[in-house]
Amino acid sequence: MSRSLKPHVVDEVSSPNGLIRLPVYFDRTEKDFYVEVTGRDDRVRADSVAEVKKLARELLAKAIEYKWEGIITIEMGESYDAKYKQMGTYNYRGQRFGARVEFEFDRMERSPHPTREGHAVYRKHTLDFEEGKPDAYSRKQREKNADLKQWGCSAEAIVLPYDEETWAGLQAVKRAIDAAQAQLEALIARKDLADRLRLVGKQAPMPILPEAVGATKGRR
Repeated sequence: MSRSLKPHVVDEVSSPNGLIRLPVYFDRTEKDFYVEVTGRDDRVRADSVAEVKKLARELLAKAIEYKWEGIITIEMGESYDAKYKQMGTYNYRGQRFGARVEFEFDRMERSPHPTREGHAVYRKHTLDFEEGKPDAYSRKQREKNADLKQWGCSAEAIVLPYDEETWAGLQAVKRAIDAAQAQLEALIARKDLADRLRLVGKQAPMPILPEAVGATKGRR
């Protein structure tokens, strides 16, 4: 019986989303090429590198399991004082007083990373994906999980489970802040600005957002 020759690595194939890479072997005994998709018992073989990579990519798209969950991410901007008046900060215009309110939020879906423990991958939330009226190509990419992102939000972001009521609450907060911005712009544009400011100074402050109750706590 002739001795089997050790296969050579001749190329590399990646899953459609690039998260998994596998070597392409040339079998010196059988004179063909193969890829072990999930192990020795799950090989695809072909007479050319191009064909075996095509077969491997198709199987990799189906072999990787994702467990998608909807999430909401919230990132807060700094207040004016924190940005410009804390030790070590700098305001190039030299203004002493000001105010700013800024926050960003988004909804998306995440799943554990298939090869990096403790990490996640992200994709557009299904509601937003469907809202964009995706074409056949986009749907195909999504079916193959080829449209993923490996970075969904910063480490400082608050992450909440997605539900419609929570999302509606964030939209309400956004509307309140946008309305306050519009009112401020209208106030500053008035010809009788000084008179209006004197009146504002005599009025009790009106909150534009609900008061926070209890200790603040971020969730991830």
